[in-house]
Amino acid sequence: MHPLLRPRPAPAPRFRSVFARLLGLGWLVALALAPTPPPAAAQTTWEGGGPDLGWILTLSRPFGPQGPIFAGTYGGGIFRSDDDGANWREATTNARDALVWDIERGEEGSFYAATEDRGVLRLDPGASDFWQPQNTGLNDPFLPLVYSVDVHPGDPLRVSASASEGLYTSRTRGNLWPDSLRVVAGVPVRDVEVLPEAPNTMFGVTPSALIVARGWVGIPESIEAPPLVRDGAPVAHNLFDVAPWAGTTDSMVVADFSGAVYQRRGAQLVEIGPDPGAGPVPRFYRGEVAFDGPVPVIYVGGDRGLYCTHNRGQLWQRYDGGLGLAKPEVWSLYVQDAAAGELLLGSFTHGVLRGRADGAWEPINRGLQAAWIRGVDAHAGRLLVGTAHGRLFLGSDGVTWTDVTGDLDDVQLAAVHLVRDGSAWLVAGFERVVRSTDEGLNWTDVDLPAGVARVDRFLQPRWEGAPLLAITDDGLLASEDGGASWSAVVGPPDDRPAFAVAAAEGAPVIAVGFDPPVGTGQPPTLWVGEEVPSSWREIPLPAAFDGRIRGLSFLDGEGRSLAVAASPSGSEMVYRVDGLLPKGSPVTFTSLEPGLGGIVDFPVDLTGDPARDVLVLALESGGLLVSEDDGLSWSEWNDGLPTTRCEQIVYDRERPGGAPDRVLVGTFARGAWVRDRPGPVAVAVDGPWVERVGDTVVVRADVRARTSGAERVRIRRIAGGAQSVRLEASAAAPLELRESLAELRALGVARVAWTVDVDAGDGWWEAARVERELDVLAARLRTRLLGAAPNPFNPRTTIRWEQERAGRVRLDLVDLRGRTVRRLLAGEAAAGRHAVPWDG
Repeated sequence: MHPLLRPRPAPAPRFRSVFARLLGLGWLVALALAPTPPPAAAQTTWEGGGPDLGWILTLSRPFGPQGPIFAGTYGGGIFRSDDDGANWREATTNARDALVWDIERGEEGSFYAATEDRGVLRLDPGASDFWQPQNTGLNDPFLPLVYSVDVHPGDPLRVSASASEGLYTSRTRGNLWPDSLRVVAGVPVRDVEVLPEAPNTMFGVTPSALIVARGWVGIPESIEAPPLVRDGAPVAHNLFDVAPWAGTTDSMVVADFSGAVYQRRGAQLVEIGPDPGAGPVPRFYRGEVAFDGPVPVIYVGGDRGLYCTHNRGQLWQRYDGGLGLAKPEVWSLYVQDAAAGELLLGSFTHGVLRGRADGAWEPINRGLQAAWIRGVDAHAGRLLVGTAHGRLFLGSDGVTWTDVTGDLDDVQLAAVHLVRDGSAWLVAGFERVVRSTDEGLNWTDVDLPAGVARVDRFLQPRWEGAPLLAITDDGLLASEDGGASWSAVVGPPDDRPAFAVAAAEGAPVIAVGFDPPVGTGQPPTLWVGEEVPSSWREIPLPAAFDGRIRGLSFLDGEGRSLAVAASPSGSEMVYRVDGLLPKGSPVTFTSLEPGLGGIVDFPVDLTGDPARDVLVLALESGGLLVSEDDGLSWSEWNDGLPTTRCEQIVYDRERPGGAPDRVLVGTFARGAWVRDRPGPVAVAVDGPWVERVGDTVVVRADVRARTSGAERVRIRRIAGGAQSVRLEASAAAPLELRESLAELRALGVARVAWTVDVDAGDGWWEAARVERELDVLAARLRTRLLGAAPNPFNPRTTIRWEQERAGRVRLDLVDLRGRTVRRLLAGEAAAGRHAVPWDG
């Protein structure tokens, strides 16, 4: 059963009214039942996956320029194109969110993938995209981060891998990695290459040296990188990649993340540029050596684009494909034609690009749904998502997206916001906030108060006249002009970073969670403000509170109760805080951990709908959890999501045309996804009614549904600890179940309950329930008046009636003109016989 549609107690069936009128000595009883509202329901799975973009760590074309292209992404698994990059499809069925650093083809036809989170994966011929983990010997005691793999020419069984704990070799196609074949143990090795000229030699790079390991075992040769100086100061090396120089083992290119490129010349590494000039020092990720005839062409990708030299580093040119100064960050490259300069590039900012080194580059990302979504917002049916790659996308259905980045440049996005009146968009990155009033065509910088370098999230409360808020690395900001100008909010701390903020739905109440200042060892703090920005107070955290606040959501519209999600160093993740208002009330913290069922993870966001007691919790690696009882119990909400790594969630409210509200989640490297939020289903149930007819008990109900047309309804009997389906219909309809009274007595229980269940396409849920005493049913109990005695009376009489089930009763005495003389009873009454005296 879907977690959102699990059975839950239904409201007790009730009478609308029971009217008793005294007409002489005759009574008239009128009885009607109110429809019972059903519980929440939602669409079955998440939909979306766009925008088509990803952080591409590796590109591989193992069968040459006419063969398929494999793209390994950071957190999005592996994608494959069979039409030269025009379209992409997923090429991993069991590692859809893997962090893939390298892909190589073995001589026997298998493929090997180096991943940061799943070790070495192998795809065998005919395995239909199922990549089998090959980590025996690697995982002792923990699985290392694997950065690169390579196969040994002429030896189809031998594979080597570079990892965070050294350089490994397997002689069994990765089935076993014996420790006896491990070199430079305990030292990170970022890349490994095996050349046809030396199939028994491994070339790898540690942060500071090129490693040459010959044979099976032995002491590797270490060629240290020369001292690196920038702006007159020494800089630590971070060697990142080694690229072979075809035809020789004595010359190769090494890229340094710290801003240099080296060529191996025998037993030395010699820096060959490029000259960083007066601008920022570039970081270099990947190198490639190709040949235009006898002339070596060296390509190096980095954070400022692509660098190229045709004369061994004497003169370098930098290309950015017309995409701007710092775009794209080139993390991988494949040279298709060195003479023509035709390349495939894998980037951080634009996904996969195709083009010439000296010409315009064309993004080719159709179907490559691997975007890292850092910021999300939604309003009136519009969805705005910002990626860590610095791109901004607008959508409405979670599937189709339009790039609206415009002239926005050099911003790794952390927060986005649609101003509710439609006047502006806001985007925040590191040390920068920009604003657009023309839907992304143009952007202008926004001045922030002194000391603020980073905005982590925007919030616009729903109550009238609320300011726009921003939580930052230096306190809370407010704007009264749609984000054009900002000022610090007085009251809460102005020297602490904040990552969580919430606003009550119907009252001017704000809650903010603050981290301690970096390096102080102080605890986090929780602050609540009323009538922002005039009145703030700190809510003392309990001694057992052990975590940094990463999500807040009010549990009621007035701001009295709050759910708090914390990234723990202990075990507690979610708390309920009561007594926030009025001031002076005792504040209580209640751990909601029991409802999580032992799940241990790090929350990254929390949102909710207080009107329906719904909370949605996003976890760093465990996906999404949903609660429909204010956090007392939780269920996973991940069906349809290709990843369980979440970044941020938001409600898409006030959608046009009466469309249901929905939840938008931004994921780490698998794009944005939407799903209808928990809400009411258009199903109404009258009943059930129970009566005895002869020796039969009749259960009736009337079900009216307005959903997909595929509804099923049923009546289920519950007696003691046993339950059974007694009637099922294929469509919503009036139901009538007949039960033998003798059979019910044979169950050996005192009470029997019947439920009306509905399946609107998402699984069964209980919509209504009725419960009866068997002794009462056996006594032929009906809802009726039994008269008054004595009659005539002077001065007292007793009015008696019986009712078939518990419900609300009103007993009125009226005269012959219908005017009320006295109301004798108005309230709840149990099933059975009752009497009320009247003194006349």
